[in-house]
Amino acid sequence: MVYDEGEMKIYSIEPVLKPVDIKFKEFSYKNKKKLFDFLKNIINPNFMAEFLVVIMIDDNDIPMSYYTIGGGSSEEVNFEYSMIIRVVLLSGSNRFILVHNHPFGSHEISNDDIKTYKDLRKISKMLNLQYLGDYIITNDKLVKTRLRRRPA
Repeated sequence: MVYDEGEMKIYSIEPVLKPVDIKFKEFSYKNKKKLFDFLKNIINPNFMAEFLVVIMIDDNDIPMSYYTIGGGSSEEVNFEYSMIIRVVLLSGSNRFILVHNHPFGSHEISNDDIKTYKDLRKISKMLNLQYLGDYIITNDKLVKTRLRRRPA
């Protein structure tokens, strides 16, 4: 929710972090199938707008809580890095992953996805946070963002 006060925008972080549902509590985010099943309960991959979710991860690699950072159009989500960092810090965690959907089913990692990954990795490192990765979810697949290699 955004409150516009002249030129200053105040972001409400309510509802505060949502705890991970008990039936999903005991799995590692590294288990791609269980992570995919969990994410389908948070993000409807067929919804025709992109959503961005930050998931806080404990020291045993288990998701603790999640927060929907925002939604957007069918092609992008508008957000600020500071909102992601603020939510992670307020959660009491220092480890997190990001997930967003691609409404039209594309598994393609965009240049914006890569830029976000690089920027957040840099910001997180400066703040001693562990950004563990970025994922794209579609109706049939979960893809981890990987940096593209330059041709030799």
